[in-house]
Amino acid sequence: MSAVRLLLDLGNTRAHLALSPGPGQLGEVAHVAHTDGRGPWAALASQAREARVASVVPAATAASLEWLGARGLTCAVLDAASSPIALDVATPQTVGADRIANALWAARARPGEATIVVDLGTAITFEVVDAAGVFRGGAIAPGLRTQARALHTGTALLPEVTLDAAPPALGRDTPGS
Repeated sequence: MSAVRLLLDLGNTRAHLALSPGPGQLGEVAHVAHTDGRGPWAALASQAREARVASVVPAATAASLEWLGARGLTCAVLDAASSPIALDVATPQTVGADRIANALWAARARPGEATIVVDLGTAITFEVVDAAGVFRGGAIAPGLRTQARALHTGTALLPEVTLDAAPPALGRDTPGS
């Protein structure tokens, strides 16, 4: 029987954590702001023996590995060098762990199918995985908050819009659009 793993996705704005009791199994995902500290992690970490970390924030990676190691967890970090899928791009070493994790999910969740994964975070990323499960590249665009700030600062009349809650699909006024 495999050890329970703590899976960590450390993004620029939030950390996403879940327990995986076995291959292909995923528990409930917790979404935690970096400002919340490690408190929300403690209960999950106490149930795991291993941790797998995908991070796009080097300082958060180092701090998380230290914190997890101090609790006795064996840790592995996902990056281009350790990627279990092929990265058919010009500079694989520059592909972020978030994008590798998305591509890995696509290759395993939809075997034999070409797939595009869209990830809406601080950046909006598009990952293209071919039917053979090879990451072929994609695109990176500004995230929704960055877009909203840019529209406000780059235009004369558009107000600054905060995106604390999901906006309705159909805006009924300029700020809501």
